[in-house]
Amino acid sequence: MVWERAFGGCDRTDSGRPSFEERNPVGTGFRASARHFEEGLRLPNLENPEQPLREFGQKVVPVGFGFTSPERPPRAAYSGM
Repeated sequence: MVWERAFGGCDRTDSGRPSFEERNPVGTGFRASARHFEEGLRLPNLENPEQPLREFGQKVVPVGFGFTSPERPPRAAYSGM
């Protein structure tokens, strides 16, 4: 049950302008736009049961367990910086 198996990640389909899910940049299944469909894209294994991923392009709240970097949102909001 790690963050790498939750919704998030980086979308590199537009090589000139890659984007990522700020709430979980190490996850999987994120695409910046529904136009960036990719056959074989890995989907998250962990999801919030109150907000399941139902369609391509949907942005859901990432859920996971384990350690996170102090720089990652929302943890960084508690650092006082």
